[in-house]
Amino acid sequence: MAAQAPVLNINGASADSLVEGHIKVWRLIRETKAALAEITPHGRDFQTVDKAVYDRAREEHFARMVQLDKIEREICEIVVDIQNQQASRARH
Repeated sequence: MAAQAPVLNINGASADSLVEGHIKVWRLIRETKAALAEITPHGRDFQTVDKAVYDRAREEHFARMVQLDKIEREICEIVVDIQNQQASRARH
């Protein structure tokens, strides 16, 4: 299911401000993903405990990355939807 984008109307925010705001969020998500990738769990940090602890830490870490990927896709869908609405209005 696609993310629900705001519906452009004369009383609402401008398409440009909505796109700019969502692009700002998208950039921050990209930065967050890069920072999270830098702290991927490494076996050396779990060598004094059972391997299952390390496996769980990696599983949780990659689940966070998947969640960020999902949010990133939704933000992109919203931007495209807003831009499509804007283009449609320009044609009418």
